[in-house]
Amino acid sequence: MIRILSTDKNLSRNMQHWLYNGLDCCITREISPILQAKLGANTRQTYDFEMALQVPAMAMMLRGFLVDKASKSAAFYEEMDTIFRVEKYLKRLASVVGMNDLNPQSHSQLKRLFYDVLGLPSVNKKSTSQKALKRLSEFHFYAQPFVSAIKAIRESYNLINVFGSQTDSDGRVRFWFSPSATKTGQWSCKKNDGTSALALALSEQAERLRRIFIPDPGWKLAYVTPRQAEAESKVVAYLAEDERYIQAHESADPERGDLHTIVAKMIWPDLNWTGDAAADRQLADAPAYKHFSYRDLAKHCGYATNYGVSAWTLSRNLHIPKSVVEEIQANYFRAFPGIQRWQLRVAEAIQKEGVLVNPFGRVRQFFGRALEDATIREAIAYGPKSTVADALSRGLLAIYWQLDYPDRGVQLLSSQNGAIIFQFRSESALNAALNLLSVPIPTSTVMTIGLDCKCGYNLASASDKNPNGLLPKDSHNELSQTRS
Repeated sequence: MIRILSTDKNLSRNMQHWLYNGLDCCITREISPILQAKLGANTRQTYDFEMALQVPAMAMMLRGFLVDKASKSAAFYEEMDTIFRVEKYLKRLASVVGMNDLNPQSHSQLKRLFYDVLGLPSVNKKSTSQKALKRLSEFHFYAQPFVSAIKAIRESYNLINVFGSQTDSDGRVRFWFSPSATKTGQWSCKKNDGTSALALALSEQAERLRRIFIPDPGWKLAYVTPRQAEAESKVVAYLAEDERYIQAHESADPERGDLHTIVAKMIWPDLNWTGDAAADRQLADAPAYKHFSYRDLAKHCGYATNYGVSAWTLSRNLHIPKSVVEEIQANYFRAFPGIQRWQLRVAEAIQKEGVLVNPFGRVRQFFGRALEDATIREAIAYGPKSTVADALSRGLLAIYWQLDYPDRGVQLLSSQNGAIIFQFRSESALNAALNLLSVPIPTSTVMTIGLDCKCGYNLASASDKNPNGLLPKDSHNELSQTRS
């Protein structure tokens, strides 16, 4: 290090990169045996697994994702048109309150609009961040149209940054994947130059952008996700060893009703449930409080309660009285007492040892204050979230080693935001890949999580304007869909 620091600074750019990379490799090699000696059985298993994931990650980085240049150009002009129309609307709104020619990209002008002209109370020292504006819109009705317009403009500018990014010479974009960047084992994804702008394109929030991503000629795209809320809540059921909650997940089907209707029946057992799936669903959709149905409350309150969210926070987020949430949570824990016992076990483990291990053996050390609610909620969420992430990663690894060959008809393209994207040549190859993604999870009883699969010739949802988009795998339309 001393010798390197005293080296002549007048180095070429290539020499600087060589020096940096050499230093990076040498120090990593030097400390590797020291760190390896500190690994225990579980941490060694996690380390080896994440090292194995580097192979498919590198393959996807090199392969890249094909971009439809015509769709990319059309989408660019659509976003420009959106910005023009929404800015015109926003300026008309601002002129009504006495601000002419408002620039929505100017933080100083936005600060003046919200805190001086509209006279709203300060949030985070008069911040105009998305989080601060959302808070203003929640508590001040007349701020909502301004916030909605500004949010739309900012989203369009973010997408334009994506459209403006250059593809590689072969018409593809390449992403940088990291299987070990998060504490729960979920993958992160960035553009290969280190920016995350183009990675936004593969997220659910950029639906209108996703149609620019297409498969190679002769291939078709598959977009596979766990049934996210249901997948995690099913893991909660098995970790909590709550037989009624396990049964609710295992019995959910079109004939007996969906999960949230079944949970609603258990939270409000005194309603006139008939046992008929269609009639019970109709009753579950009946208004329970304001615009919320019984099913809505079972879904939103159940998911949040699984992760230790307090009645006060939930009432604030849903805009319903705290007393109503407290009653729902009390009924929920009476119906599923194992969940509360599991949460107490997690809190006790954090306070005694500060360490949790998920069903696959992934270890996490918690460094926050053990008695703080935030630390406990994070610990409660770790089990289900990391378990679902590890199950998907194991399935992805199996696909790579068993199917990702030229003669087997599957090529992995992306893994991020809880979704795995690959292209396939035949229905048999698709089914083989889906079978490998159904990874058994070793809880008290072996379980698997449900998966949703959509297929198409671009990554946006299918519609009249986008007939080549994603459709559910088992739909009639998907079976007859052809590339136009």
